[in-house]
Amino acid sequence: MLGRHQPLSGARHAPATRRRTATTSSDPAHSVASGTEGLLWTFTGSTRAISAARDAVADEVGRRHPELTEDTRLLVSELATNAVLHAHSSFEVAALFGPRRVRLEVRDHSPQMPAPRRPAPEATSGRGYCIVDAISADWGVRRRPDGKAVWVELEVDDSGTH
Repeated sequence: MLGRHQPLSGARHAPATRRRTATTSSDPAHSVASGTEGLLWTFTGSTRAISAARDAVADEVGRRHPELTEDTRLLVSELATNAVLHAHSSFEVAALFGPRRVRLEVRDHSPQMPAPRRPAPEATSGRGYCIVDAISADWGVRRRPDGKAVWVELEVDDSGTH
């Protein structure tokens, strides 16, 4: 199995089960209001899991905020790729839905913190965090007891138009 859904409270459920729960964050940079609704998916550390994560999370975010679908797809793809290729671990993706922002977190099991770089123009890789920085409203990394979480936040279009 590539991935499965679970509520943020930690109980496990079948992939087709969509569970929602309230959550809070101890992260001081967290700008999605506490008590937000959230979902958590768990994925294997295979390269096939990257597209499964990208599609599952983008579909859920897009259902709620269509204007964020493509940015979510790109951001989850970048961060899940890092979890698989650099952390060499299974990973989780959390989506937290606040009133003005959506927060996405990719959690892996490596204590190694990311090292964003500025690739040479002719380089064929190394642009992931440049893309993350350009697309997200905010992003960061926090240590976890079992690894780390790289998080990004996207602004919700509250103008009523998409």
